[in-house]
Amino acid sequence: LVTSEEVLIVYDTDSKNRNLTADQVKRTAMSVVPGWFHIYVSDNTALRGNLESHATMDADSRNAEYSIDQLIKEMKKSPQGSSTNTNKEK
Repeated sequence: LVTSEEVLIVYDTDSKNRNLTADQVKRTAMSVVPGWFHIYVSDNTALRGNLESHATMDADSRNAEYSIDQLIKEMKKSPQGSSTNTNKEK
């Protein structure tokens, strides 16, 4: 999901090293979006339905920002990979 400020990615993995995988997913996203985006990743596939439900929302949708902020809060419970200077999280 890409908003005006964030990129949210939920992915499935069987990797034993969750931190390394999160780092790889985040760096891949960083390679295709401008550096000012905040990128959040999660290997919690239970969040996929929640993420997909936001695809039909627009900026004027009721509670869209709050809902996305709550989703980001849940995603941050998963490893986020290495922090970089060009991609700061909120």
